[in-house]
Parts: sequence; C-alpha cells; structure tokens
Amino acid sequence: MSARMFVLLAGLMALSPSAAQALELKNFRMAYGHLGATRVSSKFLPGDLLFMTYEVDGLKVDDKNKASFVTLVEVFNAGNKTIFAKETPNVIIPQLGGSRIPGDFHVTMGTDQPPG
Repeated sequence: MSARMFVLLAGLMALSPSAAQALELKNFRMAYGHLGATRVSSKFLPGDLLFMTYEVDGLKVDDKNKASFVTLVEVFNAGNKTIFAKETPNVIIPQLGGSRIPGDFHVTMGTDQPPG
C-alpha cells in the first residue's frame, strides 16, 4: 500500500492461543468492489473505497465444526497515526469444510481525508 494511506489487517487471532499461531492470511487483492477488477494503484481520493479480498488459512474447528477468531483492521495516515481501528469477533462454520475461508473488507475514505 502507499506510504500516505495503508490498511493493515493486523491479525486474525483465534481465541485459543494454540490456534492463533497457525493462522495465515493469503492471496491479498485490492479490487474495485466485491467482484471488481484488481486495483493496481494504491492511491486513494477523498471518499474513495478501498476493497480487499484475502483468504484465511489454518483455522481450527471445534467439535461442532465452528471456528472462532478475531479480526483487527487498522487504518494509518501518512504519519503512521492510527485513524481507524476495529476489532471484530467471528464465529463461523467453514461451508466447504477444511481450514480455509475467503474474507474481504472495505474502508470508505473520509471526504476530509487528504488524497494519497
């Protein structure tokens, strides 16, 4: 991502410490919307939408086939100051089985955010 604005998907940490070490984020892709084309530029305008897709690999499921983890998204400005942070607990059942699920997130840039 650009030095002026970047998003750090800081972690997907399982609620159990042993499973947290095994999680991996793979296949990051910035896009123009949910099914949009790949966005090659990391420059954003005020009011622009940052949309990213990725995969979470290494999930551990319990005896009810549920996986629990926490997603942390942080947005930093050019001075590396956090301008947005959100932690979201998740409990999911991998629909296709296995230990991998698709993920995505989006951030709408504020209209008072400097370009970059």
